[in-house]
Amino acid sequence: MLEQPTEGARESVSVFCSYAHEDEIWLRKLEKHLSLLQRHGLISFWYNRLLPLGTDWAKDVDAHLETASLILLLVSADFFASDYCYGIEMKRALEREAAGEARVLPILVRSADYTDAPFAHLQALPTDAKPIASWQYKDAALTDVAAGIRRVIVEELPNLTASTPRASKLPIRNIPFARNHLFRGRDTELAQLQTQLQQNKTAKTSTMLAITGLGGMGKTQLAIEYAYEHSHQYQAVLWVRADTIETLNASYNELAMLLNLPEKNLVEQPQIITAVKTWLKTHSHWLLILDNVNDVSILQDFLPPDFAGSVLLTTQVGALGKFAKRFEVKKFSEEIGIDFLFRRSGTLEDPHAPETLDPQEREAARDIVRELDGLPLALDQAGAYIERTSCGFQGYLNLYRKERKQLLKERGEQEDDHPAPVATTWQLAFQRIAKANPAAADLLRLCAFLASDDIPEAFITEGASELPSSLQKLARSPLKLNAAIAELQKYSLISRNPVTQTLDVHRLVQAVIRDAMTKHVERMWEGRAVRVVAAVFPNGRYETWDQCMRYLPHAQLCISSIRGHTIWTYEAAQLLHTIGFYLYKRARYLEAESLYSLARTIAETMRETKPLLTATILNKLGNLYHALRGPEDPEALLLEAFSLRKDVAGPDHLDTAESFNDLARLYYVRADYETAESFYLRALAIREKQLGETLLTAESLQQLGNLYHVQGDYKRAEPLYQQALVIQQRHLGPDHLDTLDTLECLLYLHHTHGTDSESGYQSILDARLRMLGTEHQHTAISLYGLARFYKDRQDYARAEPLYQQALAIQIKVLGADHTDVAVLLDDLGIVSLVQERYQQAEEFFQRSLTIRIHSKAKGEKHPSTATSMHNLAMVYKSQGRYKEALPLFEQALAIRQEKLMPGHTDTKTTEEHYKETLRLLGSEPQS
Repeated sequence: MLEQPTEGARESVSVFCSYAHEDEIWLRKLEKHLSLLQRHGLISFWYNRLLPLGTDWAKDVDAHLETASLILLLVSADFFASDYCYGIEMKRALEREAAGEARVLPILVRSADYTDAPFAHLQALPTDAKPIASWQYKDAALTDVAAGIRRVIVEELPNLTASTPRASKLPIRNIPFARNHLFRGRDTELAQLQTQLQQNKTAKTSTMLAITGLGGMGKTQLAIEYAYEHSHQYQAVLWVRADTIETLNASYNELAMLLNLPEKNLVEQPQIITAVKTWLKTHSHWLLILDNVNDVSILQDFLPPDFAGSVLLTTQVGALGKFAKRFEVKKFSEEIGIDFLFRRSGTLEDPHAPETLDPQEREAARDIVRELDGLPLALDQAGAYIERTSCGFQGYLNLYRKERKQLLKERGEQEDDHPAPVATTWQLAFQRIAKANPAAADLLRLCAFLASDDIPEAFITEGASELPSSLQKLARSPLKLNAAIAELQKYSLISRNPVTQTLDVHRLVQAVIRDAMTKHVERMWEGRAVRVVAAVFPNGRYETWDQCMRYLPHAQLCISSIRGHTIWTYEAAQLLHTIGFYLYKRARYLEAESLYSLARTIAETMRETKPLLTATILNKLGNLYHALRGPEDPEALLLEAFSLRKDVAGPDHLDTAESFNDLARLYYVRADYETAESFYLRALAIREKQLGETLLTAESLQQLGNLYHVQGDYKRAEPLYQQALVIQQRHLGPDHLDTLDTLECLLYLHHTHGTDSESGYQSILDARLRMLGTEHQHTAISLYGLARFYKDRQDYARAEPLYQQALAIQIKVLGADHTDVAVLLDDLGIVSLVQERYQQAEEFFQRSLTIRIHSKAKGEKHPSTATSMHNLAMVYKSQGRYKEALPLFEQALAIRQEKLMPGHTDTKTTEEHYKETLRLLGSEPQS
């Protein structure tokens, strides 16, 4: 492997390749077949696609053409058509051939008539001048070409180079790997490496840099590319295998031979190491690459205390202390990963034109990169498999989703730059971790069943009771937790953010950890993850929303485990209804319904042993269906929950009070005010007795105030609002959503008494916009409150756009046929009616009436349905369309007389308009 041996050994032959862009695919295949010559140091292969970005292209090509000893011409019709290949490169190559400075070797790639070509007198390859593309077995043709090149190097070039001085001297180097022609996407990293490694070059001081990162991230590949690209800038490029003491010793023996040190044949290893260290100390402008360092401490004996060269390490070790500066390698971006996969799989003849690929295959390639999370080694494995089997991107993707475990163990042949596949690489590291720190291994196992990014350390410290004893010890001791995380960071299997106190794990690391488990062990850790997240997930109220958002990705992964593997436990049901409540509070009702329904199914299986769990979920589902008009009657669900709670927990339990409160709210909306009042009073009494002045008590006070307000009993409503507001401001502060709700109720009460409350409404709207944004239901409620204020002041120009904004939000959040949408349509209809825009008003009221008639929760005989009927009748009456108005007034009056309290103002209003319409028609009311 010596590229510049001493004492008469052959020097590496510099090979230049001239080719047309269209033949790059053949060049790459040929380079593979010449890789053994490169590994043995017989040739140094170069072609212009190896130029880094920003290079003076023409100048660099000319320089290599002038110094090459062997010049290969890849002949095809495209080669002849290229002015640069044929007119410049070939011409200069033949001049150097004629001068005895180089050997020119034509290689026939594709069929082309070269009878009159200037090189026609030269012997061409393959044998018998049969172009490579014409051979039935292309590998046989390329092997024939490689053998011909070897003969030229061994038999002809020694005589040539003995009589012709080389234009430039190659550096001493022993890079054990061929240059990777597929290397892409690391231009920024290469430039940064060059800057950092050579910043002290002029000062002749030492530089030590460590390329760190997860196994399979491409650390060695980056070092290889840097070594080839910048070898001309160093007097020596020395490669050392540094994974163990034994490999270090062997590599230093090779360096002693390579550097022709007097001690090279000694038996005593310490003397050989000392000799190499002395050489490093007494020479400058060298690059020493220590590859795959597992233990930094063992390097101390192999390096001089001070030197004037550069040391580059590749290592998974994250903590390097003062030994070397870290240079972390990240995963591929999506686009770079796709480009790499195209090239590695050999799918495209022209990698620069991916548009020639079938769109479905191109999208499948993108999905593969996402599934493998941009890990270079995993993408290399995938590309090699696709190339070897011709299964295509979609075929591989389908297979990976079924056989991930096996495919992550696949590694193609002749991959000695990283012979171990992804799974093996990490499993070996995991075995070392499990031996050194078993708790660290358990920590990684838990992380394998959570989302890969931003795993809160609070899952360990606050969820310890749900974890095995090894992790409970970590939760109790920050020192032990830090030690476990440090052990995982040693192999870059995990990264830690000290600011957010979260951990990150690569998705493929999670996959490999899970795949190594038996089904029994996998289910055990899935269950632990579910219990931990259930234990720490917040209650879903506004003050916890930020934390809920951070925890939600982990909870959603646990939900997938619950669904997929039927984890029907008490904790699973708890987690589902807790997340469901959070989503319900965020007005994400359909998602909440799905979780509540699954939680209900699970809870029903343990109804006898956990009846209160069943009751809680039934109650939440009933509230949701009340808001959403779900497939079941909310009253039946709420009554069932109430019955369970009263029988199991007792009539004075706080859970029973919650059921009283929620049933009261249902009856309030249905205008059954008498029943609602009795239930609200029962809930308030229990909460005041059990809790005193707490937030739950404030909730009951506010809702009872709403009931009295809607009945026009302002004297009883106002002190309840005031009392609730004092409690909420003390416990929650002035800007909490619950506080704002109560304040808005109080403002509306004052507004109906003639007090100006515009500024109060505006401040509430501003607060909700600030906290919730423009698309939340609470924001719509504030918009509605301010719009209603302007409507009542007859400022319709300002009211109408606010109503429209609120309507758009409610339709997006709740759907176009929700009863809350009907409320806004009614108000918009009134705004249009008073401005005599009758057609528009009729459309609004018709939409509102249709929603309410078809609403299961309200239906044809609900007071709100009567409201829509009355409003539509008013449109017809205002236009003199009395025959259309009369039956609507009649239906509305019948509903209000049946459903509302005697003497209700709404009933009186409809009755007056009904009688007036009859008179206008010339009729008399029937007795």
